[in-house]
Amino acid sequence: TINGLPVKKIDSSGFANCYKLSYVKLPDTLEEIGVKAFYQCDALTSIELPSSIKKIGPSAFYDCSYLEKVTFNEGLETIDKLAFAYCKKLKSIILPSTMKYIGEDAFEVCFDVESVTLKSMDCSIYNSSSTIPLATYYGYEGSTFQQYANMYNRKFEVLPGGPSVTTTPATTTTTTTTTTTTAPPVT
Repeated sequence: TINGLPVKKIDSSGFANCYKLSYVKLPDTLEEIGVKAFYQCDALTSIELPSSIKKIGPSAFYDCSYLEKVTFNEGLETIDKLAFAYCKKLKSIILPSTMKYIGEDAFEVCFDVESVTLKSMDCSIYNSSSTIPLATYYGYEGSTFQQYANMYNRKFEVLPGGPSVTTTPATTTTTTTTTTTTAPPVT
């Protein structure tokens, strides 16, 4: 809290260029991380995002070059463009089932990533091969993540126990209506 009020957002560039910032404990009232909030925080090696966070803004963790681990909890919905771009030490990305949108080049130039797991069935992913790094992808059968993987010819492994996709055959109903009109007699 600040002055007795809960912290709901880290504003734009709130901790940007804090080169010696190595640890941050984010409050469980935080809902949004703003534009470039942790931009180039080189000493930051890991961070846990509380489940209260819904949105990570553009370039929020851009070029945190030693960031190795990010814990994304259920509740997160949006990772905006370039949010984790140039986080070259990230090894694994596990995104929750609550994800709805991953923006343009969100994980661009994250060369050390070996696996990306997305537990959402229907997450809109910006259409660029550099949005999510080249790695082994893990997700659910029939998910938008599987479509993304197929589009860019990436290795995709199906997660067990996922939501089932039910397809029902289309039914066509044809109704024929006959109207009879009787004209008055001609005199």
